[in-house]
Amino acid sequence: MQMQHRKDAEIRAAWKAVLCEAGCDLDAFYWDWCHLRSLPPGGGNRARATRPLGSHRDTWCSNVTAQVNWWVTLFPLTEGRSMALYPDYWNRPVRNDSAGWDLTEMRARRRPDPVDARARPKEDDYPVLPAPLEPVDETRQLRLAIDPDDLLCFSGAHLHASAPNMTEKARFSVELRTVWDEDVRAGRGAPNVDGAAPHVAWDWFKAVSDGAPLRASSA
Repeated sequence: MQMQHRKDAEIRAAWKAVLCEAGCDLDAFYWDWCHLRSLPPGGGNRARATRPLGSHRDTWCSNVTAQVNWWVTLFPLTEGRSMALYPDYWNRPVRNDSAGWDLTEMRARRRPDPVDARARPKEDDYPVLPAPLEPVDETRQLRLAIDPDDLLCFSGAHLHASAPNMTEKARFSVELRTVWDEDVRAGRGAPNVDGAAPHVAWDWFKAVSDGAPLRASSA
């Protein structure tokens, strides 16, 4: 389902329309895959693809401080099954393990064995994301109750997490990550207060116009 969603031409066309309406210059915009996520109800879900995401900054993974996240819900959300943002941590560092986390390693462990296409992915304990190494203050988190016609836009450097879904309904959301060429050229971006990823993930982002990689045309 996730791969079908990523490659669906109508979905990508819809995202282009959304970005245009938001005033984005698509000739200078780069994006990664469109992500479809689900969060089942209850607190017992531990499946890798649908478990809640813990507190993290996307920049702990990408190291691209100009990254912007776009997030929409498919059904109305309440605070009980939404996303949590931590605005107080914008300039407040969180000790984390991003220095030792590697996207290539994480992906490799999820792929089937190339020798046997029928083999199951190597689902192990390698973390999906870097994680904090100290408690995050939950008392001033911001949970967003939004509707399907709302568009949530925030920096990839914001500390955020999946709010535990303690309702009786699943949460379905769609998200996209983008980078504006001019921000990269000018060296603009959010402050990196605690990220230590060993690589910059330029290859995540491809030009909306022709699919050219960000590194080749901007970095």
